[in-house]
Amino acid sequence: MSDRVVLVTGGEGGIGRAVRAAFEREGDVVVSADLAGGDVRADVTSVADCDRMVAETLAAKGRLDVLVCTAGIWTEGPSESRSEEHTSELQSPYVISY
Repeated sequence: MSDRVVLVTGGEGGIGRAVRAAFEREGDVVVSADLAGGDVRADVTSVADCDRMVAETLAAKGRLDVLVCTAGIWTEGPSESRSEEHTSELQSPYVISY
């Protein structure tokens, strides 16, 4: 049994939910951060929200041992037809949240 404190971004979505469940099965304490809710409501494209979700996790659990970044944006269609602005929007959860 483990007792790590794990923060999962995108923890309310498909991959994030599965990751959460896997850590919970191992006995870890899991904090879910997601734009849709969870333990901490956070937009990982916002540096302020990322700082806040870590601070809230530390305040509530006393430490943070593992950070799993599964938050992301999905869009359909060929990548060559996307504008530069749209491409930046798609990449922001992966760049800012780290």
